[in-house]
Amino acid sequence: VLAVDKVQRPHGNTLTEIITAITRDVESIDPSTTLDWDFHLADTGYDANHDYSSWRWIVSAPEFHIVKEGFPRIASPVSLGISGLTYSISLSACSPYLTETTLAKSIIFKEVGSESA
Repeated sequence: VLAVDKVQRPHGNTLTEIITAITRDVESIDPSTTLDWDFHLADTGYDANHDYSSWRWIVSAPEFHIVKEGFPRIASPVSLGISGLTYSISLSACSPYLTETTLAKSIIFKEVGSESA
């Protein structure tokens, strides 16, 4: 979970600055995923040639939650005939599942490593 707040200059970063920083991280951590990252950005409608400088943002440090039994979610399989579903989750309902960043990263990178093996 990331908290994102719109702020005024000189605070925060533009969307382009945030994407550039994340792209640098992706390239340094696992260069083989850079193309996937670029495709995902394009899927969201992000265009590196667009001027995103009119708005600035502050992004919090991430919070990670373990999704397990009891975590508020819509579980699969979803019944046939249900589509276009949107929903909201109260972050306070997720707090019992909050975990340390280091544990979450170890789980994420262990799973990524096992997928490429």
